[in-house]
Amino acid sequence: MRYRALDTNLLVMLDLLLETRSITRTAEILGLTQPAVSAGLGRLRDHFSDELLVQVGRVNVATPLAERLRAPLTDVLARTDALITQRASFDPAKDMRAFSFLGSDYVATTFGGEILRDVAMAGPHLSAHLEMLGMQTIDDFERGKIDVVILPRQLAYADHPTAELFEERFVCAIWDQHPEIGDTISEAQYLAARHAVHPSGQGGRRLPILDQWFLKQSAIVRDVAIQVPSFAQVLPVLPGTPYVATIQRRLAEKLARQLPIRILPAPFDFPVLPIVMQWHRYLDQDEGVRWFRAKVIETVARLGL
Repeated sequence: MRYRALDTNLLVMLDLLLETRSITRTAEILGLTQPAVSAGLGRLRDHFSDELLVQVGRVNVATPLAERLRAPLTDVLARTDALITQRASFDPAKDMRAFSFLGSDYVATTFGGEILRDVAMAGPHLSAHLEMLGMQTIDDFERGKIDVVILPRQLAYADHPTAELFEERFVCAIWDQHPEIGDTISEAQYLAARHAVHPSGQGGRRLPILDQWFLKQSAIVRDVAIQVPSFAQVLPVLPGTPYVATIQRRLAEKLARQLPIRILPAPFDFPVLPIVMQWHRYLDQDEGVRWFRAKVIETVARLGL
């Protein structure tokens, strides 16, 4: 299809070229030859009267015009995707659909598996998959390629609809044979202890996790002994050590069934952590996604979260 002298298929190609900065990778994704993508880039350059991508050393760099095109291009393609996938109704007993959602390893460990199972078992032709939060997957969500993202409200996107799922709280966890700490932990013990933490924030956005933000705002400094790359890896390092972890209560309770750890009330009044579900604004009226959102809420309610 052509629109104002431009083959609209080239917009998809341009979107991928700006994402990958690679003719080779774009060709692989689109199932085209490299010469075909090079020719398409040539037509795009002619249309916009701009190089769009220029080689600097060994990498391709987007021109200023190409950078300005990225946001509206992503928006146009997300709108188009939402438009052409619309259906008048959705019947889980008959329709074929693959649903997707994003979440941290906290979501995956705590209740993500139950969502996957409940969705897949709701119809003979339904499937679901969970993607880990990261720069690429967040970009996919912004492009409308992911149905739902589950994350703390503090990290939610202002321009997409939101539904609150439940409120999470922070607790402390220790080895159940900790040599110094019993059933409670005081502020003094917390400050004197060494800690196991997950330091990196969520979704590749390098935003601080709420407990770390609160401690920083309160001028509280922890002596960090161990850093691990995910929430679910914090508690398994505690057995046999004197370390303390600050972790979400539901995750701690789930892992405590398998580990020799003790859960304690936190000595500080950490803020509540609202966990929310978001979906792309262009998918707000998609009947399948509306059903999926309702199923997520139903699963959360069934689990008593």
